[in-house]
Amino acid sequence: MRKILFLQLHVHSNRSHDSSTSISEYVSYLHNHTLDFDCAILGITDHNILPIKMKYALEYSTSRVIVIPGIQWRLRQNVFERLTKRSTRREILTLGNHDDLRGYVMEKTRYRIAENEEIMSHWEEEELLNYMAHNSNLALIVPHPKHFIVDYYGRSEIKNFKKKMDARGIIAPFFVEVKTGYDFFPRIYSRYESEYCILGGSDAHEIKGLFGTKSMLSVKTTIPVKNTLLESWEKTSKERVLASFEQIVTEILSVLERGNKQITIEKHYGRSAAQLVGLIPRFVRRRFDDFPRNFFK
Repeated sequence: MRKILFLQLHVHSNRSHDSSTSISEYVSYLHNHTLDFDCAILGITDHNILPIKMKYALEYSTSRVIVIPGIQWRLRQNVFERLTKRSTRREILTLGNHDDLRGYVMEKTRYRIAENEEIMSHWEEEELLNYMAHNSNLALIVPHPKHFIVDYYGRSEIKNFKKKMDARGIIAPFFVEVKTGYDFFPRIYSRYESEYCILGGSDAHEIKGLFGTKSMLSVKTTIPVKNTLLESWEKTSKERVLASFEQIVTEILSVLERGNKQITIEKHYGRSAAQLVGLIPRFVRRRFDDFPRNFFK
């Protein structure tokens, strides 16, 4: 028997500089508003913020929502890249068990961790690859890879990044996000299905946007899975065994890669437009909350 997972793997909580929604609010919303699906998978990917520990992800999870820790890395660019490419940033999402990241940052890098758990600098791409080589529990998503005017990771940059992973022997589920929630018209022109595993995500910063629009449902990504996976989760959600939870998270990320051709992505442009417009005043306000530091994030 097959079950349907609802995937929401690109979400920003109030631990990040650009959201006022708590993890528990997201979990409660998904638990109550995705009743058409058997289970929802929620990836919390705050900007340069240390991911929550796996034990806290288990505590946040419910019988219908599985929380996966993550982080959205903003990678440094040099002046040549900024001048020769229409690009403002390089960003990668990593999902999975990051419990060792604090120790890694403190012992292996020159960067400081702030009181709010933010890594206080953008890493070089090579530094992220070093961490990925160190931590074999991660899956990667290239978010909103190509916009109408601005490239984040364009086609050639994604190809080069994957080559660097392969050259280092880094084996991890690798996805490209082809539909993003706040894109209110089809700005992402490039199609990647023939080359990479693909996902869609809302890039949610709030649960609701303008006019009460459900921003988390502006992109609906689903995948059928074997019933045995959710039977394992039903048992784990009751017993709260951390080792079992870690195994289930690993299996989910692996299933998304193995069964990627069965993924369905539905984009709702009306909701996306309202989400974008509704985010503008909050975006401006937060940029000036800690001026000038937040302004340039």
